[in-house]
Amino acid sequence: MTRYHRQYFGFRVLAGLLLAAACGGEGESSDGTNGRAPELHGTELVVGSTLDEWSVLVLDPAGGTAALHPMRAPREAAWESETKLPAFDEVHSIGGSSVVLRSRDGTVSRFDPAADAVETLDRLQGEAVSWTGSDHGGVFVDGASGEILAVLSDRAWRYDVGGPVEWAAAVQDGIVVLRPGPELWLVPHGAAEPSGEAGVSVRSPGLVTAWGRRLVFVDAEDDRSIQVLTVEPTETAGRVELDGDVSALAASPSSHELYAGVSDPPGVVVVNRFSFSTRLLASLDRPPVEIRPSLFGEYLLVFDGERSWRIEVDEGNVVPIPGDWGADLPLGLPDGFVMVRTGEEVSLAGPDGRIEGDPFDVTAGAALLPVRWTPVPRVLTDELQGRPLAAAPGRPAPDTTVPEAEAEQPDPVSPAPPDVPVGYYAIVGSARQRDGIDALVGDLEGAGFPVQVQSIADRAGTNWYRGLVGPYATRAEAEAAARQLQRERQLQSWVTGIDADS
Repeated sequence: MTRYHRQYFGFRVLAGLLLAAACGGEGESSDGTNGRAPELHGTELVVGSTLDEWSVLVLDPAGGTAALHPMRAPREAAWESETKLPAFDEVHSIGGSSVVLRSRDGTVSRFDPAADAVETLDRLQGEAVSWTGSDHGGVFVDGASGEILAVLSDRAWRYDVGGPVEWAAAVQDGIVVLRPGPELWLVPHGAAEPSGEAGVSVRSPGLVTAWGRRLVFVDAEDDRSIQVLTVEPTETAGRVELDGDVSALAASPSSHELYAGVSDPPGVVVVNRFSFSTRLLASLDRPPVEIRPSLFGEYLLVFDGERSWRIEVDEGNVVPIPGDWGADLPLGLPDGFVMVRTGEEVSLAGPDGRIEGDPFDVTAGAALLPVRWTPVPRVLTDELQGRPLAAAPGRPAPDTTVPEAEAEQPDPVSPAPPDVPVGYYAIVGSARQRDGIDALVGDLEGAGFPVQVQSIADRAGTNWYRGLVGPYATRAEAEAAARQLQRERQLQSWVTGIDADS
């Protein structure tokens, strides 16, 4: 692996997004730093809005300040907090924008790096406390007492279900609780009583997918079967029979695919969440015990109890990766790179599984978590400024010529209430006539993608129609959907966020 690949491993992802935006007339603007980490510090920083917004947050369990390492240059600390964090025993990311910490005495705190602020939330002191994270936040559960603390990026709720709990998770507008029986409860945020109860034949742990609207469990009576449940009302949406006992479960960042570790023969099976079709992704020597998708979903990290592996989602190629398996690492970065920990050292493993360069300069035992925030000197917008993408060292400049048919793409003007739900989208097409866009999104909807058609006017007052896939709760999910559209349907798309002021 060359020095260029080590330094610019994230460049190809960013280049693809900007080139698609240049060809389509919409997208993310460059911040003009040409890949250099800005020399900034403290709470005067603001939030960026490009693919480059992901960073790795480094926290010392002994407490003290936190540091941010940009995803495109993970060895370089670009920012350090002014706020000092408390000592903690465990830490988890929530919603991609903040982290939650739990100390030895059970105190739970939330740290928002963008605001550089720590907030003490509550305390859970039981010895049987476990954590379940999802796109909607996270849940601490004292399985013995039934005490539950649900933590989102901006608020928290405390519940007491008055008895043992096998599993709980945050879903859209509330939490789900699996109790002995088994029985599944749906509890809205802030409610004193469940809004729904249902007897189910599933066992913990489960998965939350489809933006908090679907649950995935292994069948309680048959370890070779997976059940998919709707949240409200709680009903069986599908059932999948596999060839071996299920040893691990995970979902793709876009939640379109499920990944099941199976034992006989050992390997990883891909399940389409819409059609419930299956395919063998890779065979292994031992059954997986944990599966962790990479940050943007290009590959899986799999642990079989003894060794760790990187498995490409497209081709199923299996590459052994070094290091120890823990709650935070290994972490899958763009372009096949993996952040790994071996003993007290944190390093970067390349696509071939070999360690690249020197170890990271981080405190021994530090926790490293991905967060959707990179300090930049000014707020970025979704309007492309027309600057050509610079060539990377050793690589020709990309062709940014705008085809004549696409040269008059819409240029958003004054904010207006959106005619589609708020969220992140992969834009798959834009045209003045709606018929073609309707046909495109109709085909995608039939394949199981969530779709919308948005009407938008350019500066000349001409109306355009955009075909959108989404909404997704996070930009990472929309990016994963865009990659899936490219992989499965050869559709070039770019990602944007739509809010109430868009």
